[in-house]
Amino acid sequence: MSGAVHRQRHGYKNGHQLLAGTVKLSRTDQDLVDRLSDISGPIRPGQLFEPYLTFYPLPSESYFVIAKTWQDRDAPRAGCVITQSVFLASEFWERGEGVRQAFAYLSKLTLDTESSLTDDDERDYRPLPSVGDERLPALVEALFLEDRKPIVVFDPRSSELITERLLLSLWPSARQSFAVCTFALGARKIGGRDFDLVFAPNEARSKFADWTGRRIESGASAAPARHRWTTQVVERIFLSEAPSLPLSSLPDVLQRGDRNDESVLRLSLLWEELSQRASSSKTAALGLLDILNSQNVRLAAAPQMKLVLDHAIGMAEVSTDAEDAWSFLTALSAKISPSELTLFSERLTDAAMTLTRRDPMGSTANVSALRTQNRDIPKSLLRGLGEGLATPELNVAASNSFQLSTDLMMALFAASPGFAHALLSPAALENTAYAADLAQEIAQSDSDRRRELRANILPCLSSPEAVDILKALLRTASPDDVLEAVETIARKTRFEESAFDAPLIEAAIDADALVAVRNLAIDYVDLSGADRFLLATLRAEEGDVLWLAALNNVDRRNALAKEFVDRLDQRDLMRLLRHTAARDELLAMLAEDPQTTASQLTRVLASANTSITRTAELGIAAWPWIGSSEREQLATRALERTMRDSKSADWPLTDRFFAVAAPSLSGRQLVQFASPATAPAPLVGHNIALLDSVKPVAKMVTPYLSELTERLVRRFDNLGPDAYVAWARLLSNADPREASTVHVAAATFEYAMQVTRFPASPLAAAAFPIFYRHLPTKKEVGLFWTEIDRRKSARRLLVDAFTDSKWPPADLILTAIEADITEKVVGLISRGYRAEAYVTQITNDAERLEPRLRKAVLKALQSEFDLDY
Repeated sequence: MSGAVHRQRHGYKNGHQLLAGTVKLSRTDQDLVDRLSDISGPIRPGQLFEPYLTFYPLPSESYFVIAKTWQDRDAPRAGCVITQSVFLASEFWERGEGVRQAFAYLSKLTLDTESSLTDDDERDYRPLPSVGDERLPALVEALFLEDRKPIVVFDPRSSELITERLLLSLWPSARQSFAVCTFALGARKIGGRDFDLVFAPNEARSKFADWTGRRIESGASAAPARHRWTTQVVERIFLSEAPSLPLSSLPDVLQRGDRNDESVLRLSLLWEELSQRASSSKTAALGLLDILNSQNVRLAAAPQMKLVLDHAIGMAEVSTDAEDAWSFLTALSAKISPSELTLFSERLTDAAMTLTRRDPMGSTANVSALRTQNRDIPKSLLRGLGEGLATPELNVAASNSFQLSTDLMMALFAASPGFAHALLSPAALENTAYAADLAQEIAQSDSDRRRELRANILPCLSSPEAVDILKALLRTASPDDVLEAVETIARKTRFEESAFDAPLIEAAIDADALVAVRNLAIDYVDLSGADRFLLATLRAEEGDVLWLAALNNVDRRNALAKEFVDRLDQRDLMRLLRHTAARDELLAMLAEDPQTTASQLTRVLASANTSITRTAELGIAAWPWIGSSEREQLATRALERTMRDSKSADWPLTDRFFAVAAPSLSGRQLVQFASPATAPAPLVGHNIALLDSVKPVAKMVTPYLSELTERLVRRFDNLGPDAYVAWARLLSNADPREASTVHVAAATFEYAMQVTRFPASPLAAAAFPIFYRHLPTKKEVGLFWTEIDRRKSARRLLVDAFTDSKWPPADLILTAIEADITEKVVGLISRGYRAEAYVTQITNDAERLEPRLRKAVLKALQSEFDLDY
């Protein structure tokens, strides 16, 4: 035999012992073979028995032993036997073909010889006859359908045939460990346990008095089967042509292959029974599902179940017993894992929708009852209920017949888009109490429920009455939730509902998703509402302006910047402009099209502390496009800073702005701006020159010359020649007949007398003639001298100021000519110290004058001095 690896022969030789063999076993294995090769009990005198078979595994599991034992009638003592033991490889014994070969081999094995068979001979199997024994049902029940215990069968009629059929039916793993003996005069043990099955003659019943296993007595009449599958198993094992256990209907995933056992058999029998009933019974389908769940088997591993469950759902769908149908669908859903329930979601929804449309009120009542029993209604069934209720004919929103509980209504909103659309139309939400109650319920829901509600309710919201519902839906929303909400609202309303702006923006801020929301909204290029929404997201914060400045669509960016500035109140704008980057970016955007943004640009310039030159540059650009009030605002802010803080490097640009902007202010403002007390002398001097450089400005300033003079005479630093010339020119433009002009001239002359170290001679030249003419007619002109002859004192002050300073000497003569006191002044010069030298200085200085003036100077001197001109 191809699977026979080794053999041993046992018999009597001074006792029962090993006579021959081809294998050396371990002590434990050999002791077992020595013991089991002997008969298991004493033989009565004269008792004869037929050869019997023994099958068992070795403790080491190295081999499986099949043995045939004969009664040794030639032995010198009674009760001796001869046993041929064959050691089979485990993998050979696992195969059913190996069992057939083993029995074929044993049937040809004789007492005296060993058959030497070829594989062809071994495969010439005899057909297996069926077994007729009324005790077979009891044997099957003991082996497979009840708790396993060792079994003894008394007085069997076909022990070898029963054994062969049984071994052929067993699973490979069970066959490897199954120990059986076809003739035993007492209990047989292996490794401390009883054989699984032994057959014994009636005479040996007393030897089994202490037997703790199952006993199947001889002559027993056929008892009724204790299990509904008994007959089926008996037929499969002992009556069919090919003995087997009924496992074929069981899905492969529930079988254990070579390791199947009695529990798998019982599972298979139950599966086959339920499968047959499932075509007409919904509960049978639930039973099949229970089997899978009890074995932790997923539906995907048993694809045939998809058809079974679909059929069961179909039976529920057409059932006239709505209560039973809803209960079944709920139970079915509960038995399917959430991940696999999606396979049936559409089918369950369709069934629930059909049931609801057939009996809407009954379906609602059934679902409500199931929920009160704490039965978990899956979303797919709730969706079907909601969609079934959401028909125009039912008009659930306007009907009080359905008596939906708040909890069930919220569940339907979360599960059914159609239900949400039916109950959340703009017309329905005009009921403010209904909308408020719904918003409150949503707000009190947990975050998972709100996420489900958002999915179905957001696409329904389009009217301002829904704003509180939107707020409730967005409570504690995550960044992704907020983005999804904004996108949904955008698709539904095209951002046309401004009432939704605030809830969406507040939720975005709370979720730290405001920038992401803006980035989403900016993609809606053609929607005017999108720009409104974007503007609503922009706050008076640096980051918001930087986001706006980074947009690629320049036209849209600048338009948004313009609107953004308009929306800011002055306080927020001032706070924003403290951030340098925000200020610069905002100005850059507005400056790209000053004609369009002139008003906003002016406001920012007037509020921002940007550089003086930048202010001047942008102010010039915006000036043609702004109104008078804006011009005044910009000019006030910019010129005040310019005339207080500018540097000489700024003047080329700031002077241009001054020429444009100064006429928008009053003369008094300009006087005040031009003469700040804290500004350095060069800047004040430049400012005075500016006042005179623009004719309209000079004209505006003249009425306020007294105020300007009052502010300037307090300074005793060098304002520079241009300033003194401008000051003098402003004084010259004033009406000399006005008392105020005379006072200004007197104050100016007095100031000039104190700053002879500076090039202030133009002041003296301009002021002296004005106030000098009024000395005879006015006793008090504000001078500090007290002589009675005030004119004489004035003349001397004038001459001393020129002769004692570096002032241009010719200007003294020109001043005298203007005051019509030439002779008196020349006389004072002639009587002075070093008169000739000073006259020389005058004549030399006169060379710079134009011919007419030079001639007048020289002519005036000739009255006292001999000059050749």
